[in-house]
Amino acid sequence: PMLYRQDRLRQDLAKPTPGPGGSWLVTGIAARAGIYLYANPDGTTRRELVDEDCLANPANGIATLGRAPLTLQHPSVMVDADNVGEYGVGDVDSQIFVAEGGYVTVKMAVRKSDAQDALSQGTIELSPGYLVEVDDTPGEHPVYGAYDSRQVRRQYNHLAIVDAARGGPECRIALDGARISEEI
Repeated sequence: PMLYRQDRLRQDLAKPTPGPGGSWLVTGIAARAGIYLYANPDGTTRRELVDEDCLANPANGIATLGRAPLTLQHPSVMVDADNVGEYGVGDVDSQIFVAEGGYVTVKMAVRKSDAQDALSQGTIELSPGYLVEVDDTPGEHPVYGAYDSRQVRRQYNHLAIVDAARGGPECRIALDGARISEEI
């Protein structure tokens, strides 16, 4: 028989796996499809659609998330070769997966103790930092609803461990065994 299941992220399940050099190896959801809210300069809110094609299509930049630096909170500047030692706390594995429902799932190595301490204290959400190409044509998505513009291409710079992700609490270090459906 077919059974209905919803995987929930639970802190009482899987712990980080010890890795080389004292690192912690973890898995997380880096992004999800949906409507993201951004503040406009005039104080109004802009609704940007991020659909599965933007997230999962290799031509749209998903491959740039692989090997990206992992940071603790978002730095005020783009991460580059000159400042990765200051901002980097680990890195994203090169294998990127797209789970059911358009969730971008990644493996990460958390290499610095301040980030490991933050994870232990409950800072477990994930938020990507990226450059984006936006189509300003408004519309309505059949699942996610009305939007003012649509993200069409992302070029990732880093993935941040944060207190609260713009993508919502689903975007976090995974602490259970959610099924991964497709590898990019």
